[in-house]
Amino acid sequence: MGVLGALILGLWLCAMSPDPVAGLSASDANAAQPDVGVTMALRRFDMTEQALELQCEIANGSNHDVWVCESIETGPFGSLSYAPWMDPDGRTLVIRRHLGPELRITTERPLNLRCRYVRVAPGQRHASSFTLDFPVLPSTLFASGAGRGIPVTRLVVEIGCFDEDLPEKIYSILEMADRLGCVLPPLNEMRAEEMKILFRYFGGMWIFSDFEGRLGGFDAFYREGNDSVEIPWEWPIEEDESHLAITTDGVAIPYAG
Repeated sequence: MGVLGALILGLWLCAMSPDPVAGLSASDANAAQPDVGVTMALRRFDMTEQALELQCEIANGSNHDVWVCESIETGPFGSLSYAPWMDPDGRTLVIRRHLGPELRITTERPLNLRCRYVRVAPGQRHASSFTLDFPVLPSTLFASGAGRGIPVTRLVVEIGCFDEDLPEKIYSILEMADRLGCVLPPLNEMRAEEMKILFRYFGGMWIFSDFEGRLGGFDAFYREGNDSVEIPWEWPIEEDESHLAITTDGVAIPYAG
């Protein structure tokens, strides 16, 4: 990054500093602080000829725990920091870490993908770091086919967040599915339109089946009091996930396509 670019970024980061407003004591600032919910800010942007180092800071300004996506677990493929996606405009690279990205490949067997979420308590901050080696290579699992061999001029970072008690939400869904006693039909016998109805209106049964059709199946994913939980990929529950996002324009990131 050039000297001018570094200076501009430094001034911008200082302007976004969470320190109390000048002239107010810490107690006055805390007393006047509203419930601002969950926010994300860019705290590091170090770019060399070889790589880009990013760090985003997520702040929980609410009065309750929130759960932030920390990584994408891909079974035999290991843990991924992010799922890259080239926008169809061919100029915008999206670094995504949440439940929603579409798979680039299809397989006969489920890939056993999961997302790992961590608890961020009220008043706490959580740092999320990313390293992009140049040229950025498309992911076998997630990247689109757009943008071949051209420099990226816009970068978007998206991180998933549940602004609620995620383990309690999942357990409540499983408990209701258990009380209803419904049976999930074989998916290979369902039409596409029926699948949409299942996901939209009966998603709890899909989730229940992922936990072996019993309440105790959740124990393999979460123990009460833990600060992290893993949940399967592309659930109906993803509709309740918020996406924290930061956009940076004027970059020049080499992308292999």
